[in-house]
Amino acid sequence: MGSESETFNSPQILKNFGSETFDSSQLLMHFDTAEHFLPADSYLITVKSLNNILNEINKRLFEGRLDCELLVFPHENGGFLSINGLKITGIKKAAKNTIITLGVLGGLVSFTETDTFKGAVHGITGKEMQHYETSKNIGELIHDLIIGIYKVENEDLKRKIPLEVNLDKAIKAKSDFYQMCWNSELIKAIGFDNTYNFSVPRNRFLYHISKDIIRPVESDFHIYDAVLVSPVNVPKDTKWVLEDRVTKTKISAHMRDKSFRAGLLNGKYPLKETKDDDVLTILVEYEKQERNGELEVKNTCIKTVYKFNNEDITPIPDDLPKGTKFKQQEHRPMDKYWGENDELR
Repeated sequence: MGSESETFNSPQILKNFGSETFDSSQLLMHFDTAEHFLPADSYLITVKSLNNILNEINKRLFEGRLDCELLVFPHENGGFLSINGLKITGIKKAAKNTIITLGVLGGLVSFTETDTFKGAVHGITGKEMQHYETSKNIGELIHDLIIGIYKVENEDLKRKIPLEVNLDKAIKAKSDFYQMCWNSELIKAIGFDNTYNFSVPRNRFLYHISKDIIRPVESDFHIYDAVLVSPVNVPKDTKWVLEDRVTKTKISAHMRDKSFRAGLLNGKYPLKETKDDDVLTILVEYEKQERNGELEVKNTCIKTVYKFNNEDITPIPDDLPKGTKFKQQEHRPMDKYWGENDELR
């Protein structure tokens, strides 16, 4: 590593993209290492982390309207300096030669005018929006938002970012980066400029690493006509396996209709003893959550069985959960004569 008085020259390559609609800002990731190298896996995690944070800032704060990408440039001597650049080439659905300023962006992306957006900017960067409104381009703001996420410890980010601004995926990307730094004995500190004033020493890395961030999400409900593939005819809370007759999609779910389950076990609703399919009309709930900004289904359950084979058990009510989707076969005129077994047709 070079002497503490050394700094690095800005890469001229950033200036070679010049155009009226182009904005760029350096994103320097400066690793305090004894040697001038970094393992390839560590560098890939760094680039992936930066890219994910850039994409999430665009998605969550600018409604995905920025046409931007992360660029990687050659580095110079001194520890390990990763020189990255922001390339913002336009605003989606804006006029072709629109100059990218905060004023123009504010006119196109309504969220940038809200107190929530301004609160997020102040919480992450420590600066008021007025500071950036005088800027000639948006690159400085995006740069400061990205670096701010890396600089501010996670508990402070949680406190400073408005709750309705979901940057969980960005924080996860930042956590992965610092976990990599913590796992590597080579990295003693992290900086974000071309000096040797490293702003995050190794003894603070753990304060930038979070457990998974979980947010509740409303359930999805579907009504299916489904073929019973694998019933549970023993008193165990094991998942039933069915197949949607419309899409042929597999449904693996816990049975939560206690009345039907008891009826199956005591013989009230016997399974067919022939090769014909057992068919159910069911209400299925997909319980969902967001984990680190990614939507996932945490549980699937059969809430109600409305029909079993040719027997109506209970009518489908009018007051179904909001947004319930129906996935049922269309009945043809001859269905009542042919019955419900498709194999006869």
